[in-house]
Amino acid sequence: MPTAKPDLLLHVGTPKTGTTSLQFALHKSHDLLLGCRILYPDVDLHPAPPKHQWIASHLLADELDMFARNIDAVARQADRSGADTVVLSTEGIFNHWSDFSPAARLALGELNRNFSVKVWCVFREPLSFAMSFYGQLLKNGPSHFSPCYGTSLAPEDIVDHPWFAKRLDYRGFIEGIGDLFPAVAVTRYESSDTVDQARSLLGVGEDVLPETPMRNQSPSALGAELMRRLNRLGPETGERDALVTMIAEIDHRLRPVSEPLCASEAVAEKVRTLSEVSARYLTERFDISWSHRGGA
Repeated sequence: MPTAKPDLLLHVGTPKTGTTSLQFALHKSHDLLLGCRILYPDVDLHPAPPKHQWIASHLLADELDMFARNIDAVARQADRSGADTVVLSTEGIFNHWSDFSPAARLALGELNRNFSVKVWCVFREPLSFAMSFYGQLLKNGPSHFSPCYGTSLAPEDIVDHPWFAKRLDYRGFIEGIGDLFPAVAVTRYESSDTVDQARSLLGVGEDVLPETPMRNQSPSALGAELMRRLNRLGPETGERDALVTMIAEIDHRLRPVSEPLCASEAVAEKVRTLSEVSARYLTERFDISWSHRGGA
């Protein structure tokens, strides 16, 4: 009789929804989870935060043989460890879904060969997500995979950019990845709630998956303006990294007296328009709804 495939909880994002805390918690609790036959694999694990970034990286670069080798390595690790549930986590699947080639998406679907896959995506209220995601894009280094990484655009302009606007199409992402993996769990982001949602999905308690508070701080209005100015200058990568760290330190020290990064009414209206169909879809299908907020 053939052995049943292990379950796979594929956490696909979104960014700015407590993913860093979740990934550190899963990694730190590796042995406790394994005692419950749950594996958070260390195959090609990105160190900080400890996430499976190779999934998005190999798919973006169409390095499909390398992607397949990593899938096989995860399956072997699950078999050796006796795990009947595997967890993979990277927000890059959501973040770059529209950037993947058709062949890359088909390769992602090959996870079905080794695992019984359930996709898990955490969605944040669209305006809050847009502003927080914008802050992250300011800090990210320029990349040919995204025209918005290292942006110098103002919020009023970034929401008009097609790449950015596509990230507010929650419905399109769910339906697209649902074509590969029909089992899709969608939850609503609430501050400090993502690890608790993971416990529920995995059927474990706080003793097995304790909270590991780690927050990727969004910039204030001052920090965002400094980052925009830096990005307009376009320094080399090494110099930019040092300057980004310096700006983050300045922003941290002045945060008590700095204005938060908030959306203007023009930005809020554009985000409402872009996210209207998705918001209605999430309410009707998953009973998820929000009131709009403007902070990052």
